[in-house]
Amino acid sequence: MRLTGITTYIFDMDDTMYEEMQYVRAAMEHVAEYVEREHGIEKERIYLFCMDLMEEQGRGAIFDMMIEEFHLKESVEKLVEVYRDTRPSLTLYGDAEALLKEVERQGLKTGLITDGNAKVQKAKAEGLKLIGRIQSVILTDAMGKKPDGSGYHKPDPEVFLKCLKELGANPEDAVYIGDNPAKDFIGARKLGMKTVQVCRNKGMFMDQMVKPGYEADMQVSLLTELL
Repeated sequence: MRLTGITTYIFDMDDTMYEEMQYVRAAMEHVAEYVEREHGIEKERIYLFCMDLMEEQGRGAIFDMMIEEFHLKESVEKLVEVYRDTRPSLTLYGDAEALLKEVERQGLKTGLITDGNAKVQKAKAEGLKLIGRIQSVILTDAMGKKPDGSGYHKPDPEVFLKCLKELGANPEDAVYIGDNPAKDFIGARKLGMKTVQVCRNKGMFMDQMVKPGYEADMQVSLLTELL
């Protein structure tokens, strides 16, 4: 499966360029180390409790349950702060690295658009060594507020337009590559961009049902299928 006439490759980050659980595991370990240091509870107990709980029910109220389980005199806000202060070294998926290298070899334009807490998403991009490598990195959480007071995030067309403007690229010459059909493709398609969904065998949205009109132009299992 090939893309033709594309001069600009814009990527989602989490579970598209790398496995997001890399960051989650590192951040939970960071929290466990903090709890051991401040409260004297073995970090392995904290870490395993959090990861088991996450596997059972997702991220949800993990820190509330941890505080209750271990009778901690601690605030959820502080634990969230520790989680978000994590600065791990992360690794791109092999197929993402291969595609990015080929795009760079051809001298094509590169962008990245990612939702989520700006501090966390920047730490992830830095951990993946994408800052400075990707030409335009858009942290939607850092874009400020709309006139109605709400924040910017995908699938708002504005976030894609910001990236295209920074790159000096036209929508019809660009492709957006992501994994989440609920938000990754509809905004890009409205602008006339091509869209590709990567459907990996693991990831938060691998079983997501696609609403009519939200699907990508094409699907791949590995990004190297686009080479």
